[in-house]
Amino acid sequence: MSRDTRLLADLGFESIDIIQLVVAIQEEILRSKLSFDRLLMKDGRYVDDLSIGQIADYLAANAPG
Repeated sequence: MSRDTRLLADLGFESIDIIQLVVAIQEEILRSKLSFDRLLMKDGRYVDDLSIGQIADYLAANAPG
């Protein structure tokens, strides 16, 4: 697994799995109401897939404290 590993294409995630992952990150790791809209949506549409690196970069840039 690397930063380029994609959740759907490489790990076999379903769309609902991505939502569950985001909720788990919010509730268990961050314990905050960090909005994932900028990560999950582009030009008003949901993104097709996400990489591990995209998630890590988003959390590094937007996580509190």
